[in-house]
Amino acid sequence: MSTPFLQIIEAVENGTKKVPSVDYQGTEVDYLYYQIVSHVQALKLMSVGLKYKAFKLKDLKNYYGLSGRTASDCLTELQELKECYKWRMINRLTEEA
Repeated sequence: MSTPFLQIIEAVENGTKKVPSVDYQGTEVDYLYYQIVSHVQALKLMSVGLKYKAFKLKDLKNYYGLSGRTASDCLTELQELKECYKWRMINRLTEEA
């Protein structure tokens, strides 16, 4: 099953889609990685019972293809996905060098 997040990764790698650049403290950061980190932070807040205004848990589950029932379950899955994406970025950067 291809999730919207995986479709965007594929489109960016193929060059059919461009993502905005993110500047963090004077350094350009990968947009999709920044997005995952932001969503991990939101899930951490949700897992302790705080509501997040920008989106609902269902939105994140659909976007990333998460199958957990609670925010805590989804947080674990999203953190694993974040690590996988981070290694994918590192491999891509070492291949380009």
